[in-house]
Amino acid sequence: MRCSNIGTVISLPISGWLCTLQMGGGWPLCFYLFGGFGVLWFIAWMFLVYDTPQKHPRICPKEVEFIVQSIGPQCGQSMQDCQHSHTYQHG
Repeated sequence: MRCSNIGTVISLPISGWLCTLQMGGGWPLCFYLFGGFGVLWFIAWMFLVYDTPQKHPRICPKEVEFIVQSIGPQCGQSMQDCQHSHTYQHG
């Protein structure tokens, strides 16, 4: 099983159980609870995730250099590198 399916495997039984509760009117409780988790996840994502290592405020320059050397430049860092990475080759 892939990790992306774990949320579904966990949330579906919880949703069913939440719908049986009288608190929050049954199914609306499920809607509001998972909606609230989604909003919290979005807020955390906006403050903790950055587009590139260079933009991340808590990564020191030495770490950024190590990351770029390890994985190579990514699209957005250099247009020339990006153009070469999207070239299709015939097998």
